[in-house]
Amino acid sequence: MKKKAIAITTILISIVALMAAGCAPGIAEAEYDRVVSERDQAKAQVTTLQGDLTAADEQIATLEEQIAALKEGTVIPELEEKVASLESELNTAEEKVATLEEQVSSLQAELVTAEEQIATLEEQIAALEEQVTSLQEELTAAEEQIAELEEELSSLKE
Repeated sequence: MKKKAIAITTILISIVALMAAGCAPGIAEAEYDRVVSERDQAKAQVTTLQGDLTAADEQIATLEEQIAALKEGTVIPELEEKVASLESELNTAEEKVATLEEQVSSLQAELVTAEEQIATLEEQIAALEEQVTSLQEELTAAEEQIAELEEELSSLKE
């Protein structure tokens, strides 16, 4: 910052010296216009440097506030609270995941049992279908035998 102030002071002294020289008799108008132009450029540069200096001062103030907050320890406890909160949420989520995994395991076991029961029932159905087919064959044979016996009975009655 001191270097900027020295540079600004040097520029201002140069401007004053040039202005004093510009007031001397016998200076050509072109020389006067050049010096005025340089003065205007120097003023613009001073304005820019003052703006830069203000921005730098604001940045320094912000950084000093952050340093003070860190020294006071206000930031770290807030972060520790946030970490604790997030860890708590993580633990809750992990417990939910464990519960859901247990439910999935239980449902998978039930599914295996149900599939085994279905296979057993399908075997029983196949066995019963064979019995039905066998009984139908026996019934057909019995009906044929009854028909033959009725014919024989009817022929004996005649």
